[in-house]
Amino acid sequence: MALLFFTVGARAVVEAPLRLVYAETSTAGQASKEYLLEPGPGGGWRIVLREGRVERVIVCDAALDTLREEYRDPASGDSLTMRREGDALRLTGTREGRAVDRSFPLEAPWYGSVLLLRAFVLSDAPEALFHVSKPEAEQVLLLRAIRQGAETVEAGGRPVEAVRVKYTVPGVRGLFWSSLYWYRASDGLLVRTEETRGGPGTPTVFAELLEAVPAPGVLGTAAPGPGLAGASPRPALP
Repeated sequence: MALLFFTVGARAVVEAPLRLVYAETSTAGQASKEYLLEPGPGGGWRIVLREGRVERVIVCDAALDTLREEYRDPASGDSLTMRREGDALRLTGTREGRAVDRSFPLEAPWYGSVLLLRAFVLSDAPEALFHVSKPEAEQVLLLRAIRQGAETVEAGGRPVEAVRVKYTVPGVRGLFWSSLYWYRASDGLLVRTEETRGGPGTPTVFAELLEAVPAPGVLGTAAPGPGLAGASPRPALP
């Protein structure tokens, strides 16, 4: 799942939190998901996702590269931290009442959230490889992002000019699993998804961005609700 305002060779302006609210629909019903992006130490970012009592925190540096992912579930007692150590990711903590200490090799950039694909979306690259992590399942996955062109989609009740990206896995397994993501063409903000969160036959989860309350210097004049579709400037970069 990294980061919304990903930059290459530049420092992002971080002045105040940014709240993103997504509505999700599947055969299981409707739900909402809320992300809070807030300033972190050294000019970096913290992305906080809460689903019920479960909390996931992703920590990025000033260039918005993922440094650490934390997962806490008070109900189960699970408490896990995934952190970058050189060319590997190390997972430590407690899961299902047992101690965990595992390492995973890194073959590509690590994005703690699908929000972090901004650099790829705003580039001309046809595809890219990246890792995502699932501490609660003790997994680090290698995914393939494939650009599928421009498209107008609905988000927050308004049409949005977006870039469609297909996520799949490298090799033959890619024939059996994929998900679709739409990022706003003006600034790379994730606005819509069609996700398969499991193996073949898993119900599709549809999501769209309902509200984006921006931090000064990040999304400029973008407004929540109906104003979401307005073309906002890219983040201000020094």
